[in-house]
Amino acid sequence: YFWKVIVLDEHGETAESETFLFSTRNWWARVFDVEGDDRFVKIEKIDDRLYLLGSRTINNEDRSSIAILSNEGDLLNIIDLGNFGPVYGFCKTNEGFVAVTYGVFDTHVLWLTKDLEISDVKVLEGITIGRTLFKLGNRYISVGSTINDKDGVVILIDEIGSVEIHKFDISRNMDEFSQVVLDDNGFTIVGTIFNEGYNILLVRLNEDLEIVWMKEFRESFNDFGKSLVKLDNGYLIVGKRFDAGKSCIYILKADNEIEKIWEGTVEFDASCFVESIARNESKTLIVGWRKNPHDGMIIDLAEEGDIVTKELGGNGYDFLYDVIPFDEGFLVLGSSDSWGEDMNIYLIKIDEYGTFAEEPEVITW
Repeated sequence: YFWKVIVLDEHGETAESETFLFSTRNWWARVFDVEGDDRFVKIEKIDDRLYLLGSRTINNEDRSSIAILSNEGDLLNIIDLGNFGPVYGFCKTNEGFVAVTYGVFDTHVLWLTKDLEISDVKVLEGITIGRTLFKLGNRYISVGSTINDKDGVVILIDEIGSVEIHKFDISRNMDEFSQVVLDDNGFTIVGTIFNEGYNILLVRLNEDLEIVWMKEFRESFNDFGKSLVKLDNGYLIVGKRFDAGKSCIYILKADNEIEKIWEGTVEFDASCFVESIARNESKTLIVGWRKNPHDGMIIDLAEEGDIVTKELGGNGYDFLYDVIPFDEGFLVLGSSDSWGEDMNIYLIKIDEYGTFAEEPEVITW
């Protein structure tokens, strides 16, 4: 906006004037064209920095990587930690940081200095994790499942290098834990259970890892829990529903009694997939991606179940993986090769009104 200030004299004549540029724009989109194929899948905001977690491939070499950005979204550095699989969780400790990485056959716990140099590594064989790591008291907690037995697991990590794995054999067939939200005096896990079909599972644990309650949503017998947010009056849960040979995004709202209030789906001719959900004081956003074409998706969700879906991307492959509340709006993370030869970091800032730029600024770094 341009504001023009005019000063009039006692006769109503213009004595002086000056024009000021004033902008209320609080949204942007950026693609960081960096070396290699980049797949950063999770955002952590710690102090005055943004940390993007994931991996990148350079000259056919896979690297566990963390990108560091300023609060304004400027890329400052990319740290490659080695080949441990993509980084899925990251927390600040008294001595530096702790990170967890995802592997097909095992999980690694990395203790890092303040300069993000590795000080210790532990391998959790036969364990796979979801994209979550959070601090509860003086411990750090991640969740996942065992590869062979398909039992849900909670992983407890402390700052001095010890790791405990707690297994939860809830069903005789399969229990997988995906993500967590903190509650008063404990936390709630969303995942998937197999009992005569695949169903979404919610498990509430206290700080001693005792089960307070659990709920299996037996809806279509082909539902897989992925992510959730806690509301004052319940939970919003998102996942995948498999039907008629393709996947769609499944959304379920439950009240504080853990009873379903409503459900909804987002579907296309081809499969689509949910990745993350986040909520601020006024809005709830879900992000994911679809096939044919491979576009990212931002879903604006009202509490009463109204769903507005926006597809975005270019002519290539575009994926959206994570969303967090940020600066009165949201910050969305993805990967794209629509604006460059390789997969690059795709970052979208959404303002408090839900406005975002569909055409990104391309920054070569």
